[in-house]
Amino acid sequence: MFDSLALLMSDAYQALGSPKREHLDPKDLARAAFKTMAFFGLDSQHSEYGRMEKHVTFEPPGRDFLVTNYAPDILLPTYIERRAGNSALDEWVWAPLIRHSALEERRGEGPYGSVYREEDGLHILLSYEPAGYEHRLWYYTDPVVPGSKDDPLPLPTRFGFMFSAQTVLYAVPMMLMRAAKLPEEQQLTTAQLQAINAAVGDANAEIARYEPAWTKEKVADRNPQGRNRRPILGGWS
Repeated sequence: MFDSLALLMSDAYQALGSPKREHLDPKDLARAAFKTMAFFGLDSQHSEYGRMEKHVTFEPPGRDFLVTNYAPDILLPTYIERRAGNSALDEWVWAPLIRHSALEERRGEGPYGSVYREEDGLHILLSYEPAGYEHRLWYYTDPVVPGSKDDPLPLPTRFGFMFSAQTVLYAVPMMLMRAAKLPEEQQLTTAQLQAINAAVGDANAEIARYEPAWTKEKVADRNPQGRNRRPILGGWS
């Protein structure tokens, strides 16, 4: 199975019929592979249960605070927790994130938070005074993409053939555009174009075969407490 981007690219290259450099530049193939990792990384993070969540522990200075002061790599927050007391042995109390417009109406109902954006960045406003209580924010970061071809894949390697298939789909348009700019005698032959069309069909079929397993993987509940960790793009009810 593929354990590096280089092996992923090699498989995609063979699936495309091992084209000449004049038709498929290695840089274009690498770009297609990196794009694949970014796409599936983002897809896995924006599922109902985040597989790439991080958390940071801090003490908010007040009800309203700038999130990036504590989580500079944040992409989207999911929820926040606070200590029930001042001891490290005290349990964490869930403070779900709700719509900003509904926060003040629910101040007396329990601990809540809401997210909004100002010119200086992402803010969280709490429904209570947090003074003296430790808090823990769970959030998504940008997708992890390998820094080089030899880096390990940041996603489950058992889906390597699906990633390879998507790399093929990203590489084909670049390959066709490059070939179209060549002199007539160097352009792709009818047989080569037929092989590329076959590779695209095979890639789409491979992705379709893996799709049910990938969907199950990205939405699997990894939270033992069963809390819904949806991103708040549409707000919480």
